[in-house]
This record gives sequence, C-alpha cells and structure tokens, in this order.
Amino acid sequence: MAIALAACATNVAHAYDGVVDQCASCTTDAAFRQTAKQYYDIGGVTLYNLKTGAIHSYVFGLKRGYADQIEPPPEAVEVMEVATDPNIYSAFANVSGFYQAAGYRLQAAISIPYTDLGPNVPGLNQGTSAYDVTEDYNLRNRIGIEIVNNKDKWNQVRAFVNKVDQTMLMLLGLKDEGVLEVRVIFSDGSTALYRLSTKSTNSTKLEYVPGSATTPKNRGIPDSNQPQYQGKWYGPAAGGDDMGRFGKHMNSIGVPTNWNYNGGSNPREVQCTWKTAQSGNTLICVDSTH
Repeated sequence: MAIALAACATNVAHAYDGVVDQCASCTTDAAFRQTAKQYYDIGGVTLYNLKTGAIHSYVFGLKRGYADQIEPPPEAVEVMEVATDPNIYSAFANVSGFYQAAGYRLQAAISIPYTDLGPNVPGLNQGTSAYDVTEDYNLRNRIGIEIVNNKDKWNQVRAFVNKVDQTMLMLLGLKDEGVLEVRVIFSDGSTALYRLSTKSTNSTKLEYVPGSATTPKNRGIPDSNQPQYQGKWYGPAAGGDDMGRFGKHMNSIGVPTNWNYNGGSNPREVQCTWKTAQSGNTLICVDSTH
C-alpha cells in the first residue's frame, strides 16, 4: 500500500516528492527501476525491500524522441535515482534492522530464563513461579521494566526498543503493527508472557499479557474469577501439576475449592465450572477424581 506524501521545500529531490512503497520482489537494480516506472504519473517514488535492506528513490522523465503524454509506454520512461529523504532512510534502516533480527517479520517472539533479568527485581528468585506473577502486581510490573532495562542482552529486544515505533511504520506505508513478545521461563518451568507493540503508550516496559501464564506442565493459570477460565486441571498422578499450589492460587482470586491444599491434598483431576446465583457468579473448582 503506497502512501502519498507532501512535497518538500528543497532543491534536492527526496522521497517526499512522491510515494513510499514496499517492493518485496525487487532484488536487483533492474527490478527496482522497472517497478518504479509504474509510478510515473506521481512524479517520484521510493521503493524498498525490508528483507534485503535495499532502498532507492527515483524521479522520472521522458527519453528523447517520445512526446509528452499522460501514460507513456514503459520504454519511454527515463528513471533517475535521487537521494532518499533522510527521515525516510532513517526509518527504513531501523525497521529493516528489526525485521531482519526478528526473522523477516515485524513481530518478534523470544523466550528467556528469569535469570537473564538480573538481581534487581525484588521477589524474583529460584522459588518464583508464574503463579507469583499473576498474584503480585509489583513483581509483574517490575519484570516488564527489567526486560527493557536489559534490552542489550537480546538482539530482537534491543532493535525493537531502540529503533522501531508506529510513526516509522506509517512513514514507510506499512499498516502492520510492530510487536515484541518475551516469554519469561521460571525455574520450575512455569512461564509468563510479556508484550510491547509500536502502538503501546509506554515504551519503558513490556506489559504482562493477561491469561498467558502457564504451569510447569503448560496448563493455563487463571488470572481472575471469570467464566473463560472454566476447564479441567490435572494433578501429578495424571501427569499434571501440583494441585496444592493451584488451589491456593484459585482461592487467592476468589474461587472456592473443595480440597485442602494446605494439608497436602493433590487431587488427580480438578474441574472448574462457572456458577450463576443470586448471591453472585463465580467459578467453583472441585476434586472430580473418579
């Protein structure tokens, strides 16, 4: 999708004199020039390829012997390369760098061990799990901050935080939203997902993604007492997780349970169901072992 831009008040022809457009199939100078001829009626164009890191700006004229006309044949068009507008070039260099670091996408997703976040997060240690992230706002928030503070440890995070924003994408005619996702893995194998997008209002931290936390056995950890969290969870006897910790967590978010998690009870199977009543609606989790 091309974006038309206002002309620059300058004696040097720049990208703003025409449109800025992506050409994923342009891999040679000849391909760029041939594609550029399609924009003859606009007066100028900047074409780029995020994957190869190439960007070119052109203006047009007519070759000798051809009369001026609205739609001249391609062989009549003279394509002349000019300097790319510095703002466009800077935006392209930053976005292309992230695109390549993210594996040729505008969305990067990586997983990191909690130890990569360093010693500056109170409450983050070998005993911390994704349950704690869902239950402790300050821990949850601080992890998101420390991912940004430690951005230089990961190429994708550094490239996104330092260089990419929505203005740059719009400048390049890209409607895509740039996204960075970081899944933090705790010592017990449980995980929590953090996210930052080019549309985020605060780029100093990644935000925890509600509903993204998982147990060591990759079962979901409910964030709140809501009907979307109905389902079954399994204890160690069924190849699942510690139902004591699960029960404690569910009680912490206001969900009644019928087994004694403090007494070491570890049901084989737990069913959580949404119940409606005059006194209020709630999830109820019960030992459903048969």
